Amino acid sequence: MLALATQHDAGFDDSAFTVSLRAVRRLPEAEFTAYGLSGSEAQALVGRMLAWAGTLDGRGKKGDVRS
Repeated sequence: MLALATQHDAGFDDSAFTVSLRAVRRLPEAEFTAYGLSGSEAQALVGRMLAWAGTLDGRGKKGDVRS
């Protein structure tokens, strides 16, 4: 997905995307439940987004392996 973003947007910045992923922590649960997610589903989604941000951070240290 990141490679596709880079191909279509020359200004795409992985580090800015990582910051955006982490911004999910600021959203109240009601923002997710409004779309039909349960509280536990919302928590799981937030967890996946934060884990993805962590993976992207680690990728920079181990080499550029786009996923």
